[in-house]
Amino acid sequence: MYRRLPRTLRAKYPKPPQVKMVLSLVRMRHLIHLARDEEEAPEDPADDPAKDLSASVKTPSKTLSPQEETIDSEELERAKDSPRAPPKKNLKEHDTNKGIKISKNPSMPSMDDPIAREMMDMAIRHIGFRNEAESLKVSLKKSQHRADELEAKLEAAEKALEEARAKATTAEEKLAGEKSKMATREVDIRLPLDTLNSSFTNKIGHSYEMPENRKTDPLLYSLTVLEANSVRKRRLPRRRGPPRGRSALLRCPRPAPRWPDAAPSAQQRPGHPREALARGTGPPGRRRSRGGPSDRVGIFRATIQAMHVGLGMLGAELAQEEARLAAERTRIAEASRRFHQAVEVGRQANEASHLHREEARCEEACHEAKEIRADAQDEAEELLTDARGWVEATEEREEALATRERDITAREGALTAREEAVATREAEVGALGLEFSHREEEATRREGDLSIHENELVMERTHLETLEGQLEEGQKKLEDSQASYDNRLARANTWLAKKEKGLQDTAS
Repeated sequence: MYRRLPRTLRAKYPKPPQVKMVLSLVRMRHLIHLARDEEEAPEDPADDPAKDLSASVKTPSKTLSPQEETIDSEELERAKDSPRAPPKKNLKEHDTNKGIKISKNPSMPSMDDPIAREMMDMAIRHIGFRNEAESLKVSLKKSQHRADELEAKLEAAEKALEEARAKATTAEEKLAGEKSKMATREVDIRLPLDTLNSSFTNKIGHSYEMPENRKTDPLLYSLTVLEANSVRKRRLPRRRGPPRGRSALLRCPRPAPRWPDAAPSAQQRPGHPREALARGTGPPGRRRSRGGPSDRVGIFRATIQAMHVGLGMLGAELAQEEARLAAERTRIAEASRRFHQAVEVGRQANEASHLHREEARCEEACHEAKEIRADAQDEAEELLTDARGWVEATEEREEALATRERDITAREGALTAREEAVATREAEVGALGLEFSHREEEATRREGDLSIHENELVMERTHLETLEGQLEEGQKKLEDSQASYDNRLARANTWLAKKEKGLQDTAS
């Protein structure tokens, strides 16, 4: 049956040792049947020449005289008991007609034997299952290698995401520290300004209030109030009497402005004594003796000069602080931009790692079959291609995710069916393995029986050879006896002819 297979299948599935064993078993079984048929073959009575020989012997014995009956009785009895054996050529033809093929080539096993056919089919199925299992193992190794690569990429993406989060946390901490430093510095600047404002308020008896729509920056508000109070203080009339405080302000005929732009300030008026005090020069005759009004004016002017110097220093410091704050704001904006960029990169890395995890899950779910694995790889490539557009369009990503979930559900159902089919095939293979083991046990038992029958067959062949030797010896003896019988019969016939001739002569 193996020879009847096409040449391509024979090249693809070479003859396994099980098939060779089955063929040898079939040959031995056929030989055993032939030996049994040979042993059980009945002798054909039509080929027995003993009757003719006995008749031919008895016919002339009636005419022989007792003196001339010198034929060997033992040879006659042997000739009666053993029939005339045919020649060796006739013996072979006789055996061939009976169906015994001892002297010819050994017979080939019949391929129509159901046991041999079943064993061959089982061996071929076993080879097919083995090749399929090897291909499935190779595909499983490839899918595991791909899953390991995706897992390594996922770990690298997670590590990059953790680093980005750590950098973002560090940037947030630095930003919070800078904000706290700015708040502390602003409090340190506003504290002396509030002190000066309170001192001006105590001296003037009235504090400047800024409109609500211009209260944007607390520091600027404090500086504006301080400048307005100083301008208002400079514009107060000179007093010679004892009235001070709010009563003096109420007696003042000139109303106090609400904003410094309402009236020109002291710095805008040329030739004001403040400039001279700032430069350290002034009219020398204006200072008077201590205790008078001129002394109070000088003290007040010195106080104003010191205040202006302090305000100038505060303005310069404020300008520096504003420049530093602007640079700090720029740096914080840059850090915030970098932080948001790092967060965006981390989010993209997280999305990429999520996509890689989904791809690994799909590949792990579809590792059982070549077609499903190829479809999963194509789908993963398509998903990766679509993932590049998911960053730009959230709605498209959601639709793609929904479609992908439906595909995964369908493929999980297909995978479940495939797993059930594989389990069924495994059960069939297990049943075939059990059946094959039972058949192997039966073949082993048959081999034992076959060895016993072989021994019996050898003994029978030895006995048959012995019988053949005896038969040849008997044939030779029969030929000798036949020759002596023919010789004696010829002499007897000659003697009878002489006797009849003598009787005829005597009668005549």
